[in-house]
Amino acid sequence: MSALLVAGLFAASGANAQAHNHGDHAASPATAPRPAAVAAEKAAPNAKFKAEFAATDRNNDGKLTRREMVKHPMIGHFKMMDVNGDGYISFAEYTRKH
Repeated sequence: MSALLVAGLFAASGANAQAHNHGDHAASPATAPRPAAVAAEKAAPNAKFKAEFAATDRNNDGKLTRREMVKHPMIGHFKMMDVNGDGYISFAEYTRKH
């Protein structure tokens, strides 16, 4: 009888765990990222891109030319990055996901 009781307890705990695991997948409050942390994480790459863009934009006109990008690792993608085809890469084009 005790073997049946133990087997029943294991079956019940397994069913309970499955029901719990298949429920809402939201993170617990202790592990959920805070809004400020999420915003800072998103802002960090943007700050990096701003610094790169500013360093490449030698004449500070807010756009990059082929000449300014001659040593930039993305020079081979200039035409693709120049979405509107005006011969310049704006900051919006520079940070656009392709």
